[in-house]
Amino acid sequence: MFYVKIEAANKEIFALSLIAVGTTKLVDELDTTKRDVKFVTTQFYLRVQPN
Repeated sequence: MFYVKIEAANKEIFALSLIAVGTTKLVDELDTTKRDVKFVTTQFYLRVQPN
């Protein structure tokens, strides 16, 4: 069931849009000159289709 939700979210991101809730975290590599920011999602919401 979990993988079905992830697949549905992936399709929604590229097709219609997605609302995601989470935090940004700094990613530190061993090399201090290489840093990046990643978005860690804790919840996501898919758009509800009207009847």
